[in-house]
Amino acid sequence: MNQHFENQPFNRTYETQDDIFNNYIDEFRKESDDSLVDRHNKESRQGFFGVGRQLLYLMALHQVMFERFPESPVYASGDKRLSNKYPVLLNNGKIYPYNEIKF
Repeated sequence: MNQHFENQPFNRTYETQDDIFNNYIDEFRKESDDSLVDRHNKESRQGFFGVGRQLLYLMALHQVMFERFPESPVYASGDKRLSNKYPVLLNNGKIYPYNEIKF
């Protein structure tokens, strides 16, 4: 064993996927509409990498945006695939694709 770690306590805590997902849900529910839209648009610009934690993040964002707005710009298919449909704008409590702005 590595001498450096031999006498060190091993105090790692690991969150389950459910814990991570529920923490994201709790965090997102406390945020403003503008903040949720900003989060979505940031992810939309970055692209989806398929990393497990990003999947949980997007699933939670999808759920809270769907709760808050009549729809979610995160596409969730029945076979557990997620993608960002499009960046959105927030106007009068509704979200719209950039190319379908309604004022």
